[in-house]
Amino acid sequence: MNTEPKTQTIPSESQNQTTEQIKLEILKPVRNLEIHNVSRQVYNTLRSFVESSDKSTYPWNVGIWINSDTVVFEKRNKWKLYVYPHYGYFKLYNWRGDLVVDGSRKENDRLMIYINTHNGGDISVDAYSDDLYFIAITSDVPFARPIRLLEIIEKLCEYARFPFC
Repeated sequence: MNTEPKTQTIPSESQNQTTEQIKLEILKPVRNLEIHNVSRQVYNTLRSFVESSDKSTYPWNVGIWINSDTVVFEKRNKWKLYVYPHYGYFKLYNWRGDLVVDGSRKENDRLMIYINTHNGGDISVDAYSDDLYFIAITSDVPFARPIRLLEIIEKLCEYARFPFC
């Protein structure tokens, strides 16, 4: 039986008072994030993409038919999202035109999300997999935070109703 106290008193550094700290027991399983380092350009493109406002008044939230089977959404000098509604896939490019995320590859009839890290060690994940929750990208840019692949998928689903949405 655990005889450890449920609370402990620790001194506050900012005051001469004491603060009670409560210990919590995690009841559900816990996993670590699998974090992949990507180039600065890929990170900045994906961070801009997932953090872009979804207000309809912004131009990147209005698609343009560029031909009979392609719609493009563009945040100027940041990224371009090409959606191919008749074929059910997408491609995300950075502002220079380099492919960052490819949603056109299939393995065993399953759509794969492919991230070109631009530094080796590219990432390929089943678009329907729970692994999207536990895989993230980061880079050595100031104020970087892990961006989970799930965030990328959720943002894509704001632009089109893909089968994985």
